[in-house]
Amino acid sequence: MTSQYIVNLQERESRLIQDVARFRPYAKSPSAPPVPDHLAEEMVNTVNGLQVYREELAKNTGDQTRLRGAFDSDIARFKELKGID
Repeated sequence: MTSQYIVNLQERESRLIQDVARFRPYAKSPSAPPVPDHLAEEMVNTVNGLQVYREELAKNTGDQTRLRGAFDSDIARFKELKGID
């Protein structure tokens, strides 16, 4: 679910980048208006959201790897105690 949310935020970021490109200082036209506050705020929120969810995904992936390792050790120990190959 976190991965899908990251994908959605990346798509949103791409759309925002296209929108922001029409405004100063990103537009090639010197007469382009400045980036509207609401658009700048939305871009900041999207980028911050991406960072939070990427960190969360990395944490969850690490936790999952540690749990699998512990579970594999428990299974190996169980088999050893029961004499199972």
